Amino acid sequence: MTPHHDDRESLKQAAHRLLRACRAALVRRAQRALLSRLLDTGEATADDVRDVVPLPDGISPRVFGAAPKELATAGIIVAAGYRKSRRPEAHARPVTVWHLRDRRAAVA
Repeated sequence: MTPHHDDRESLKQAAHRLLRACRAALVRRAQRALLSRLLDTGEATADDVRDVVPLPDGISPRVFGAAPKELATAGIIVAAGYRKSRRPEAHARPVTVWHLRDRRAAVA
């Protein structure tokens, strides 16, 4: 490998680390938004999260899929059905409706 290639590889690796960190931060923000909505109203969807957590340019909205999965696996929330998304760009596709299962864990 040439030094030039090594420089490009270093930059690429740094960009990947930054992207992973950005995604992890977005997932945490999405989890907080989801739990906040659940604590306030008793139910929430991805639309509710998207209303309050801005998505940076270049990041796929699929990153938000990790937020409820981790909380559901931990037993904090539970899927309670589906409803049509209210976001026009989602074309009325079904989104999961989440309910709070463990309020104490959600607050913690």
